[in-house]
Amino acid sequence: MFNHNKACCNSDYMEIVEKPKSLTEDEAKVYDRQMRLWGVNGQMKIRGFSVILCGVNDIGAEMAKNLILSGIKQLTLVDDTVVNDERTSLLIKKNSIGMLRSEASREVCQQFNPSVEVKVESIQSLNETLLEGYDLLVDANGNFKFSLHLHHMCSASKVSYLCCTSMGVYSFYSMNCFSSDEDKNFEVPTKALHLDDNGKNADVDREIINLVNNKQFRSVKKCFVIICAKLLFEMKHDRMLDFKRHPEDTDEFLAMCDKVKARVMDKSDVKIAKEDLINLTVRLPALSSVLAGTASSTVIDAALENPFPSKFAFFFDASNFYGQPCKIDLISFLKNSAAIS
Repeated sequence: MFNHNKACCNSDYMEIVEKPKSLTEDEAKVYDRQMRLWGVNGQMKIRGFSVILCGVNDIGAEMAKNLILSGIKQLTLVDDTVVNDERTSLLIKKNSIGMLRSEASREVCQQFNPSVEVKVESIQSLNETLLEGYDLLVDANGNFKFSLHLHHMCSASKVSYLCCTSMGVYSFYSMNCFSSDEDKNFEVPTKALHLDDNGKNADVDREIINLVNNKQFRSVKKCFVIICAKLLFEMKHDRMLDFKRHPEDTDEFLAMCDKVKARVMDKSDVKIAKEDLINLTVRLPALSSVLAGTASSTVIDAALENPFPSKFAFFFDASNFYGQPCKIDLISFLKNSAAIS
């Protein structure tokens, strides 16, 4: 999703790289290849970009690595979970058992790029005042009920918000850009909301219905249903799905899949049976890399101030290795679905 039209490979650019005014000589060498895509000015925009990352799990760790290597100004890690397996993250070193995941990840993050300031904050310190110093919050915490809280804080603080999650072979990320003014780069709602009989925004549902019934979306319909059902489950129970510890989760999850389908499509369009659940429990670190790579490029586009929609989502189905970007407000749709179901 990089804007290759901004690439600068002429002789004037090469002179700037050799004698940068705003980058150190070492930084110019480190970022030389990517500056050929977006130039020194673009790199300086990235160099002034600050990100707070909530959740240093598989996807969060990959996002941290990508953003640090891109040369952002600052990355703050927020994850109060305790390390109980050193093999679960590329950021976790040996002898880290018992440490907070954020603290255990900081050293490796810093080694990726000493020019980036890497900090650690606790969940308790995460509030609107703290967010004021950041441009973006990346949410990989794994509990969508808490994600709604983070989304609300970002909206109030005018900080862009990106949520990413996966479930077996299915994954997605969603980004909302909140601006204090009507920035030309972002879409601004111009029409009044149309409320349905439940008092919910019917325009959001219509937008989703048009999307999922589009031919281009056919290959990720199952991914859409499963991801929505997963997030709705987390909203309701304030925990992740666990088919082994909670066998009752199976029937409830399948029922939620049916509710999602009933809201936006013909139930016969996507069939999800108990036999399909094995695809939801497999752990695929490579999938985290793919999703984080795509999400990171979206973040870089935002940092470069490229034209970007105020709402954006990307669904990826690893079973057919197909991904589909779309401009939808998935969080509003899920809020509507949770209130009505």
